[in-house]
Amino acid sequence: MKNGVKKCLAMAFLMIVADVVFVLSDIKMVSFLMCFFIGLFMNSVRMLVRANLSLLAKDDNQASIIGQYSAVSYTLFQAGASLTIGYILATSGNITMAQLFLPLMVVVVLILYVFWTTKINTNRI
Repeated sequence: MKNGVKKCLAMAFLMIVADVVFVLSDIKMVSFLMCFFIGLFMNSVRMLVRANLSLLAKDDNQASIIGQYSAVSYTLFQAGASLTIGYILATSGNITMAQLFLPLMVVVVLILYVFWTTKINTNRI
């Protein structure tokens, strides 16, 4: 395996370990510390993947476009997962305000995504 793939797998494994410790720990300070490490390992994986993707680009303009799509995709998946989990929890708890608010937030995120991708596509031309 290549060195970058090994680093990504190591960071992903460490993120899983930190997540397990976070869930099983009853000590607030340990949980707080594990949250820090989960974020650190997640961002490390994201940066390694983005660096490897930019190496595939043929020129600086293509590398910039790949970086922009990578950042937007990461943000959308992060927001989408939070909204989906929030909606599931709200549905199970019969919280009507959240059932109205979360789909509205999905629409806002999608509109921002459309504007962002339109801006990227117009910059490319």
